[in-house]
Amino acid sequence: MLSVLLEATHAGAAVLQHYFGGTFTVENKEGVNNLVTQADTESEAAIMAVIRKNYPDH
Repeated sequence: MLSVLLEATHAGAAVLQHYFGGTFTVENKEGVNNLVTQADTESEAAIMAVIRKNYPDH
């Protein structure tokens, strides 16, 4: 389980590092004060992909 955790965090971090200091889109998630960036969405997808790969029934 620890190896999956580390793989997932590295996958998410790689996406965030790609966007660090760069340009990305920002959207409202559930109202004016709840923002989500393109980096957030893509890093979450990378993390979830690792989890689904290792725990397909989860």
